[in-house]
Amino acid sequence: ISNPIQVNAGTLNFTGVLNSVKVGYGGTLTGTGAVANNVVNNGMVNPGVNGVGTLTAATYSGAGALNINFNGASTNSLRVTNSANLTGGKLNISGTTFTPGTYDVLAAGSVIGTFSTVAPSTTFLQFMTQYTPTAVEIVINQFGFVTAAQTGNQQGVATALDASRASGNASFTNVTNALSL
Repeated sequence: ISNPIQVNAGTLNFTGVLNSVKVGYGGTLTGTGAVANNVVNNGMVNPGVNGVGTLTAATYSGAGALNINFNGASTNSLRVTNSANLTGGKLNISGTTFTPGTYDVLAAGSVIGTFSTVAPSTTFLQFMTQYTPTAVEIVINQFGFVTAAQTGNQQGVATALDASRASGNASFTNVTNALSL
């Protein structure tokens, strides 16, 4: 499609190539396609499909939200071949399973500014945003349950939960991840 696309309401999910896209306040852009020119985001951009994959654009700007979804060590991302102007924009972090580590969530030819709002950390998860001249990274740190325990009984339960999480049992890890949120 060669004409600019305006998404004022609803969701545009695409996997092909578009010329340029302007996302309005009530609109959402999602998919694994490529935007040959500008993405102006005043709504929401959800790269990938169902929280997995990469959306590519030549440039990115706007006061809208970039939504990043985590599923363990997997995450979606935005790739911008030229400049990504983040000034005034928001970075939303969501997911049900978080694995500690550093994740590239936006890569660009150049990054201008920073997000004005980043999803807050929780009692047991810390999300730190790192900016480089060409990328935005999310660093996830996970705190033990024992850090929040105040009584002897709480410390005993927290120590057992932390030990079980460290054992690597997938089912139990899912439960403790849910408790961490």
